[in-house]
Order: sequence, then C-alpha cells, then structure tokens
Amino acid sequence: MILNLSAAAVRLTATNDNARPAPSPVSAAVSATFEVGKTYGTRSPCDYDCIFVFTVVKRTAKSVWLSQHGQEAKRRSIRLYDGAESVLPYGSYSMAAVLRADARALSLGGE
Repeated sequence: MILNLSAAAVRLTATNDNARPAPSPVSAAVSATFEVGKTYGTRSPCDYDCIFVFTVVKRTAKSVWLSQHGQEAKRRSIRLYDGAESVLPYGSYSMAAVLRADARALSLGGE
C-alpha cells in the first residue's frame, strides 16, 4: 500500500484546542481573607485533639506572616481554595495542616 500525500492534502494548523485558561489571581472571588492581628486555628489531620493556633502578624496580597506562641513570624504563600484564602503553616507535605480564613476555620471563641 502506497500513500500519495501532496503538500495541498496535508495541512497542519498551529491552533491548540486544548489550551488552558490563565490562572486566576489570588484576589479574584475571595470570600474570606486573613486579617492582621486576628488569631486562626486548625486541627491536626493526624490527631483530632491537637490544635494549631496562629496569629497573623503581617500580610501582603500574596503572602501572610504567621506567629505561633510568640515565636518569630514565618512567611507563607496564600492559596485560594473554595473561595477562601488558605495557607500551609508548616509547609507542603503529606497530611499537612491547612489554615483557612473562612467559616471552616476552627472557632477560637470570640477572637
């Protein structure tokens, strides 16, 4: 079997139908944001009785500085998940704790 393909019969296009849209910025459709001076808490994914408590010391549009037990503040990148800001206070690893700025965050009783 011999195929006869002329240049006119073969047309290559440079369009990409599978192109992904550009990622949305952190500020798009955010329902809950971290506020300086507020205290946020979350539970350990491994031990329900272990509660992590952090205070927001400083923030920018893309980062937040968290302090725990009066220690030096550490910068963490803000991520957007389900319309609310969240951070990984101990870094990214399997079973990492997630600190959220919305109603799903742990209530710390009046703070």
